[in-house]
This record gives sequence, structure tokens and C-alpha cells, in this order.
Amino acid sequence: CSSDLIYEENNLSYNPLTGQPKPYNYGFKETTFGIFAEDTWKVNHKLTVNYGIRYDNGGNPYVALAGTTLANMVLPAGSNIAQQIAGGVMTVQSHVLPHDLNYIFSPRGGFAYDPFGSGKWVVRGGIGLFHDYFTLGNAENLLGGNPPGPVKPNFFSNGSTSAPIFSYGTQNTFPFGFQYPAFGGQPLDAKGGLAGSQIGVGAVQQNLTAPDTVTWSGALERQLTSNMTASFGYSGTHSNNLVIVGGNTGDTSYTVDMNIFPGDLIQHPVFGSNGVWTGNGSQTRLNTSFGSIGYEQNGARQNYYALIAAVKGRFGKHGFLTASYTRSASKDDSANYPSGYTATGGTSYNVNQFYSPSAWDVPNRVSLGWSYDIPGVTKDGGFVRRLTTGFNLGSTTILQSGNPFYVTSQNPLALVDTAGVTVTAANYASELAAGHFAYAPNSGNYPADGDNGSDVPNVASYNQKHDRKSYEYTGAVDSGIFTHAQFTQPAFVAGGTEGNEKINVFRNPGYADMDLAVKKSTAITERLQIEFRLDVFNLFNRVNLNGVDSNYNDQSANFGTTNGNQPPRNMQLGARLTF
Repeated sequence: CSSDLIYEENNLSYNPLTGQPKPYNYGFKETTFGIFAEDTWKVNHKLTVNYGIRYDNGGNPYVALAGTTLANMVLPAGSNIAQQIAGGVMTVQSHVLPHDLNYIFSPRGGFAYDPFGSGKWVVRGGIGLFHDYFTLGNAENLLGGNPPGPVKPNFFSNGSTSAPIFSYGTQNTFPFGFQYPAFGGQPLDAKGGLAGSQIGVGAVQQNLTAPDTVTWSGALERQLTSNMTASFGYSGTHSNNLVIVGGNTGDTSYTVDMNIFPGDLIQHPVFGSNGVWTGNGSQTRLNTSFGSIGYEQNGARQNYYALIAAVKGRFGKHGFLTASYTRSASKDDSANYPSGYTATGGTSYNVNQFYSPSAWDVPNRVSLGWSYDIPGVTKDGGFVRRLTTGFNLGSTTILQSGNPFYVTSQNPLALVDTAGVTVTAANYASELAAGHFAYAPNSGNYPADGDNGSDVPNVASYNQKHDRKSYEYTGAVDSGIFTHAQFTQPAFVAGGTEGNEKINVFRNPGYADMDLAVKKSTAITERLQIEFRLDVFNLFNRVNLNGVDSNYNDQSANFGTTNGNQPPRNMQLGARLTF
């Protein structure tokens, strides 16, 4: 039967050392503990002070399911992190870290002060130290594929692997009678990798510490009417020891591939079957026992500052209003940097050189919310009262600046010989030494480290258009917010390089939205009430454009524009019975 001709089979688990089926067990636990103390002291009728301190033990994950293998990479001593990665050894451990994330103390304090004692003015402020909880998933999720734990190879019917096998389970215990394709076991090498393979692994810094954030704020509030107040405040945070996340914001494992080095592809050229250089090279990596090493480590920082003006309260007998304007700035070096960031940092892996606006930075934001209970006819009872009362209108509005981004080159490395010489293994070194190499017109991966995706070109001008029309796709090349002419490839460097572009200087389109809700509540009996509701999202059907195409290698009309948008107007009806 043709349906039995399986093209691919996967998700079968093997012991990588013996090549025999092995259950893919993966289960961890950790025990955390926290205690806090706080107190509020009313110094006098004008001043109130509160203060406290928190102690936490963040735990240390350990194996909780029989058959689970916990292996983490231990780095040796070295003059720099590149040497340490090169000598890293995958080691079976009882816990992810050598010790608990313990002795974490977080003090904080605040005050409220009425300068005139009238109850119409108040000055509020506070400062506190907080520590991020390094969750169980953060700590161990990326360790699941580390040797000598089980592996899940793919099998294809094209002859490149053992052929897939179509079979039925016949037993109730592992491997349940299924026929497994043949998979050859491999011994571990001296560093704990699979001999003859470079599989990707994960690792957690052994002396990892809990990231910390200092938060401070101050505000002046004034009562305008008996039901309305206004405030003007300042808020800020400074975060240190953050985990360098490599653009993985929102994931449970925040890692950067540390097993790369600039110039790798240049040092190891690839020649075709005809002996002629392909213009590219092979990725050998720092630690040749492994492929990518997703390394979770401390080292990043983040700062946020905001001025906030707001009003809040009731207007009239039936309305409520809250409105604010926020002028803010957020900068970090946690996630925003090229894939080959080691190039400009040498062997130091210096992410601080890419301290720049955060990907979520919004300099200007206006928020408005209001609701209004529509008065009905209450002097009449019965049907008229129930028909005309219980109506409510509510709305929220958001206006904000666009998020920042930077232009990247996402193609693989492609080099050419500018002297027009046919490059072979015999003359490769001499042509390289003579400086005859250059990036091909549509090359990427300028560091030549083998990791493509977010390397940066040189920038001649950071000018960009901000009008809505310039963001929209028109079909004409270079008709967007910037043009290809503003960017150039960096000059070729034998050791690899990055361009000079500053991170996150350009801005995506802004965002504007108003939502509306209409409700009608009716009491049917003393205990039974029914509510009908209409919600309209994006009331005015504004076209909120998505992010700009920032791929420098995209030579089409997409570059510098967007042809996508966020959801248009949509509505939903609902009903609810309360009893």
C-alpha cells in the first residue's frame, strides 16, 4: 500500500552511547523559600513611612523523574570566555548549579507626606531593591538535549539514514513493541560530546546569580475637586546582572550561542569538487566537540526612566475618567545585538557595546479611559424604568510612538576575489594575505562566524521618514522610510567584522487605537440580572501598520516598508446572567 511508504520518522528516543531505544524522561524539581517583614509608621498627621525587607532562597533544580539525565557544561579557568568555552566539558551533575541561589535580600521603603496638612496635597516616593526569580524552566529547559541524555534523530527514506519503519505497538511497556530503525551508538569524547558529531547543547553559568533591579519613584498629587485628582511623577529602574537573552524575550530559556568566533569561515575555506574556492567556509566552532552552545549567563543591564502626568476621578454623578501622558526611555544590552557580536568585542563577548533603546521602548504614550452611566427614567417604575436604566458607555484610547529597530543583513557569507584570480587551495592563503578578498554584493554574515540572521551593515545616514505613507508598501524599490543607499557593507577584514550601525535608532510606525463598550444591565427579579454587552475594538478602523522590513539583503520594494497591519475593527456581542 502506498500509504505505508513513510518518508520521515522522528521523535523516537535513543541512548546515544549504545544506539538502543531509551525513554525520553525529563523531570525536575526545585524548592524555593521566601520570607518578608514590613511595617508602616505614622510619624505624625502629615507623614507616613513604610519599610520592609524580603529574604529569598531561589532554589536549585534537581532530577525528579527516574531516568532523567542532568548534564551541564563546566567551564575551566581561562584568560577570556572564548578560551573557557573552547575547553568546556559536559558534566553529569545532581543539580543544575553548585549551590542554591540563596541569601537574596531585598530591602525597600516609601513615604507619603502632606506638606500643608489640608488633605489636598500629597508627596509620595519610594525606593526598593528587587530580585528576579530564576524559574525552574529558565534553569533547566535548555539542558534536555545534552549528552549523555537520550537523543531524537530523524530518519528519512532517501538513503541518507536508516529507513523509517511502519509498525504497530504490541506491548504495554517501553518500547511498546514498536520496531525502531537502526541507530548507531557513539562514545563520548573527552569533553562529553558525541564522538564524530557536533550536536547543539545548552549550558547554565555555574556561578549564576539572581538578577537585581532597583526601582524608585516620586510623585506630587493635588486634589482638584472632591472627586478628581491630578498627579505628576517620576519613575525609574536600574537592572543589573540580567541574563543575556540574545533576542529570546518571552522564552523560558534565555541563551546566546557562545560557540562561535569571528573569522571561522575565513580560516576554514570550502572548495568545490573542481577544487575552486566556493567563496564560503565551514564552521568549526571554538569547542569542536559541540555545535551551538546556548549559554545562559549574567552580564546585561537595563535602565528605564519616565515622567508621568495624570488625572483621575469622577465627573458629575455618572462619569469616571482616567488619563495619563508618559514620556519615557528604556535602554538595555540584554537582547539587542548582532548574531556575531563577538567580532567587535574580540574574545571578550562584550555586550555592553550594544547598550541602546530597548525593543519595547516607547518614548511617548497617551492613555485615556472613561465610562459613563446613562441616566434613565427613574420616576416611573416597572417596565419604563427597566427599559431606560442600566446603560453604560465605556472607552479606552491608546496613542503611542513606534518601537525601535535596526537594519540587519540576513544572508550567509559570500566572498569574492577582487583581483579576478581563480582561487584554489594552493593560492588561497596568498590571496587572503594580499588583501584581494571582499564581500560579494549581497553577502551577509560579515563576522564570518557561521551564525546568520542579525549582522549589521555600515550606516551613512540615520535619516528616516515618519509619515504614514512612507511606511506603506507601494511596489517601488526604495520608496519607504529609508533606502538601500543609506547602508553599505563594511570593509572586509580577515578576522571578520560587523558594520558600524548603532542598534535600534530607527522607528517602526506608531500605534493608535480606540475601543468602545456598550452595556445594558436589567434586573429581572431581586436575585436575577441580565447584562447585554457590545464591544467594538479599533472603533475607527484605523490601519495600524506592522513592523518595517529591515533586511538589508532584501532588494525588493519591501525594504523600508510594511505591507501588513494589525487587526482591523471587530465587534463581539455577549450576554451574562447573574443570580
